[in-house]
Amino acid sequence: MAHWSKRLSCGVAVVGWPAWRVEVISWANCCNQRMRRWVEENGVFIPLDDYYEAVTFLAPTSADYPTADPRYAAPLDLSIRPRAAS
Repeated sequence: MAHWSKRLSCGVAVVGWPAWRVEVISWANCCNQRMRRWVEENGVFIPLDDYYEAVTFLAPTSADYPTADPRYAAPLDLSIRPRAAS
């Protein structure tokens, strides 16, 4: 197997492809579009948007100015995420 390196726009060097299974987890609208296209062609893009409830929370508001009830982060379960083919 020939080893080669490709530099992605985020500055990450991918060495030894296709031996690696690449998974990128990012907010859908924040991921560099060139990197996302490359990952979708060569691995798996996992939108963090699908796990919003687990990776965000609402802090309790002040008693003097209530705007929303607190919402704590839910448990994060990545076992059901799409995976790169082996």
